[in-house]
Amino acid sequence: MAKSVAWGYVSRDLGGGRQLLVATRYKEDDPERRGQLVIPGGGRLRRETYAEAAMHEVREETGIITYRPPLHILRPDRHIWDRPEIIVQSFDDGSFLMIYKDSEKEYRGRLVGLVPKDDSQEPEENPESDARKPQYMLEDEAFARKKEFTPACSVLLDVIEWNGRHA
Repeated sequence: MAKSVAWGYVSRDLGGGRQLLVATRYKEDDPERRGQLVIPGGGRLRRETYAEAAMHEVREETGIITYRPPLHILRPDRHIWDRPEIIVQSFDDGSFLMIYKDSEKEYRGRLVGLVPKDDSQEPEENPESDARKPQYMLEDEAFARKKEFTPACSVLLDVIEWNGRHA
């Protein structure tokens, strides 16, 4: 059975360009991915929606309080994009579904566009989290550093970049 996960695509624009919320992977039982960059996210609880899961993961990993805007950040298109072992599909609610395998595990997750409640709030590290050193990074810098992200988050960056070009 695939593990259900959600990622929060949190962005802000403070005048110097669009910024994306990222962190560094710090999971004890996954040394292969330790030190790679990630988009905040994690497992979805049984009764949570993907948006609720994304919001709670972002808050847990970065301290940033978010909400789901009425006008979604991501553009719906029903575009289906296949790569070896990775399927990405967009939905009318503006989220993107990704099905993939990593480290012999199967995952099924959604990338959900979120907005910080306070653009001036800076991320704070949670020493109990699997993600450390949370920070806002210019989107263009994140795209340029895609190889430093986990494989799943690298694909999520491709989706964010693709969506930005087609918005």
